[in-house]
Amino acid sequence: TPVTMLSNTYVKNLLIVGRTGVGKSTLANILSDTYDFKESEESVSNTRNFQKKHFEWKGTEYCVIDTRIAKKEVLYKMAEIINMIPEGIIQVLFVIDRKFTTEEIEMFQLFKNAISESGNINYTITIVRTKFRDFKDKHKCKKDKEDLCKENEATSKIVESCKCIIYVDIPPINIHDNRERDQLRNMLLGHLEKVHRNKLGTWNKIIKQAKLLVSLPLNFNERITLERNKIRNLLIVGLTGGGKSTLVNVLSNTYDFEENEDSVSNTRDFWKKYFEWKGMRFCVIDVRVDLTKKKLLYSKIGEVIYSIPEGISQVLFVVDKRFTSEELETFKVFGKAILESGIVEYTTIVRTKFGNFENKYEYERDKKELCKENEIIAKIVESCRGVIYVDNPPINIHNGGDQKAIRINKKRREKSRAILLNHLKTTCQKYYKLKVWDKLHANITSYMKDMKVTESVKSASKITSNTENNLAKEVELHLNLEVPTLIKINFESYCAY
Repeated sequence: TPVTMLSNTYVKNLLIVGRTGVGKSTLANILSDTYDFKESEESVSNTRNFQKKHFEWKGTEYCVIDTRIAKKEVLYKMAEIINMIPEGIIQVLFVIDRKFTTEEIEMFQLFKNAISESGNINYTITIVRTKFRDFKDKHKCKKDKEDLCKENEATSKIVESCKCIIYVDIPPINIHDNRERDQLRNMLLGHLEKVHRNKLGTWNKIIKQAKLLVSLPLNFNERITLERNKIRNLLIVGLTGGGKSTLVNVLSNTYDFEENEDSVSNTRDFWKKYFEWKGMRFCVIDVRVDLTKKKLLYSKIGEVIYSIPEGISQVLFVVDKRFTSEELETFKVFGKAILESGIVEYTTIVRTKFGNFENKYEYERDKKELCKENEIIAKIVESCRGVIYVDNPPINIHNGGDQKAIRINKKRREKSRAILLNHLKTTCQKYYKLKVWDKLHANITSYMKDMKVTESVKSASKITSNTENNLAKEVELHLNLEVPTLIKINFESYCAY
């Protein structure tokens, strides 16, 4: 049978990853039934970056690879691993010894992105929770898994994407309890056999993806450089006075955008700012869109496409309290189109001016209240990349003011910045692009060139007007084809509202 051929022909490669000191080498020894991997409970390990061992279990040949990988080296090491085992990875054992740390969350996300192109992430990663004394108690294992999901949104998504957590308590060598180690070995390998039984298609896809990555012409350093140079485009939208400009200042750590709490804003309709954070490049765009004017709306969409040809990494939809009647009406009119376009999967709702932004109970309660507003909002909240709570109080930089209050407000803004950027670091992995994005960008670029060739102010105004009309019409045409729900929107009734 195909499964027998798979067992006899292919080596099943097991890749062990995790922080130093969590029990990776001990796990490798148990799986391979050897003591070739140096076991240490120290947080600093002297083990080699790569250690490889072949072994057999029930007639199947396995190869276990123990790695020591820092989060910043994941892309480099991943390529090196694939060169070492070109036939592919049958399973990644992601080892943790307690609750997920920030570093582990970041490392998991990078590994997931490196492997998940095969489309089989559910079968590719197993979390191994080591040093869990009650590993034989199913109720305590279940409770620990539930606690992991409650920790935060990032860990909840990790657990959901893996589907499986194996709980073990691996005794050190000096105990010489070979019987217990044998039981753990059989349990782990039995799990792997069960997961991959009749998964020949899965295995072939992983092999195909591995060969594809190996065949890439870029060397390791070039691939790292590409990842570091990747721009993460953030599009900020929301009602005037909701805190959009303040949010841009907080994200970019500048005061370039005029902050105004009034419902009438003097800020420009379109503003773009680049900044860096922890070696990652971001481009944030603050856009003010009048949804009651169809031509201007489509023209503004065209301007966004022209400004960020790579696509949108994340839309930040800013609200400062309960949704207003205007926002509710907007969701009522545009909600179905938003869901149909798929942009909601690249959207984060940012709840500003939330005093208890660090209190998990308070913001979870507020999130439930948001979902009760109406059915469309509930679907958007459930489908988007999360609701992030922040508080960005004003700082009177230019006119002095209460210095103590300014210091307190600065700290709150810094905490809000860290919360949001850590969220974006994990969510900004891919770009959202309409199917016609590249074509529209090329056409808009051509329009812009036409605008620059003119010298007279009068003719420039005429060309600008013609360009806006042509741009709006072309964007509308293509969007209606890609998102048919837009055709049904009655802009006139929305304007009347």
